[in-house]
Amino acid sequence: MKRCGYVKKDTSKCLAYCLKGKKSCFWHSKGSKVKSKAAAVKGGKGKIKLKIINLPRVESSKDIIKLLNRALGEIEKVPDAESRATLVLRAVNSATKALTTSDLEDRLTELEGKIIKMNRGLKI
Repeated sequence: MKRCGYVKKDTSKCLAYCLKGKKSCFWHSKGSKVKSKAAAVKGGKGKIKLKIINLPRVESSKDIIKLLNRALGEIEKVPDAESRATLVLRAVNSATKALTTSDLEDRLTELEGKIIKMNRGLKI
């Protein structure tokens, strides 16, 4: 993506990304002046409508994996391809960590069981 071409009073360039098909960002686009001032007043909370969702209780890494699978289904609905790709990568990264943790939990449980059996055999 291209960066905004606007040059500020201090001669530094705006670092925001350009709007699709434009040479400037949301804040510096000629057609967006009124919208950008309204957005600034609202502090970026203009059109956001929060959706309340019921999340399951997370007690293990396996629960996290289930939750991530559910989130991936919701990510498909995001219209912007770049945002969707970013969300998928974050979910995959989180899933990788959760799977690693889950695998370690399973191994630890197995080892604990073996130690308990060995201690029973030794009658300590």
